Amino acid sequence: MKQHLFGLLALFTLFSTAQARSSREQIWVPDSNLLLASGVAFDHVRVIDARDTRTHIGWIKTGSMYKYSSLTTADSLHLVIGRYATKLAQVARHRQGELVVVLRSFWLEDKKATEEIGTAHLRADLFRSNGTPDYRHVRSLDTFYETKNGWDVTAAVKRMGSTSIADMLYAGSENPLSEETYSLAELSGRQTAALDRWPVYTTENPPKGVYRTVDDFLNLRRSDSTFIVKLGEPLRGEAEYTFHYKNTDGRRGDEITMSDCFALYDGRMWHLAHREGFSRMPQQAREFYALQPLRGLIDESSANAMHGGFLGGLIANADQSKHYTWYVTRFDPEYRRFVPVKRSR
Repeated sequence: MKQHLFGLLALFTLFSTAQARSSREQIWVPDSNLLLASGVAFDHVRVIDARDTRTHIGWIKTGSMYKYSSLTTADSLHLVIGRYATKLAQVARHRQGELVVVLRSFWLEDKKATEEIGTAHLRADLFRSNGTPDYRHVRSLDTFYETKNGWDVTAAVKRMGSTSIADMLYAGSENPLSEETYSLAELSGRQTAALDRWPVYTTENPPKGVYRTVDDFLNLRRSDSTFIVKLGEPLRGEAEYTFHYKNTDGRRGDEITMSDCFALYDGRMWHLAHREGFSRMPQQAREFYALQPLRGLIDESSANAMHGGFLGGLIANADQSKHYTWYVTRFDPEYRRFVPVKRSR
């Protein structure tokens, strides 16, 4: 189930680029029928595009089992979202003011192969001003959506893009978390400043050790450095690491598990502890990513269709229960948690 995370992230970018070049693009258009159920604290939305990849916003299945079209917008994404969000705000009950969205991810992804599950991911920093040049940080938003639909998961994925923008407007109407203000030019740099607070993001060579808690990890406070690393047989492309404490005679003792630590640094790489063992935790653009099992939708339509025919497939797709499945996750130091950014295929 696991894959090498470095390879997964790289292949994700390469595959996306290849799809954009090799297949006809589809245009994503926000849902014009969507209305906000309650008022918001602003009447204008400005979007600053801070995404790493700006060529497209995802991919959509074309109908053939392994063919996809890259998903793009008719105009620059920051203009499309800004206009759409402003319209939603102005049609709803609103107050005068401006919401500035520093957009870091907006990604819509259709099912892969026979899987009838689609996802949407939106990540942004939200700031608000009431007509002055000073902006207050409302919150950091990182939301991941899944939909399971045996009839038309593609249409559901596209709708989730609009739904995520509506949810973003509600989040932007919350009370700011602090009184600190920023100029417009300072908004995009807030993320870097937030990471700079913690030694784990600023230290080039962290000390080898077991880090029992999230705070220990952030502050590089190790509790033990005398453990033994055991490399097992690779499982579907990723080496399996286990870690053991040393006995008094220097031999391998009890295995280290998630009940013993949050993360572990073996002198070369970070490893995240979770319910299935450990996953590598590399940094990309300074931030930590790891594969791990989280509760989410699973697809059993193929197996059920084989045993129960067409009806079996429909029943499987109607199942909205959550089960443990694998995700690419990002560590969020502000909220001290991992957030899913992509399903592991």
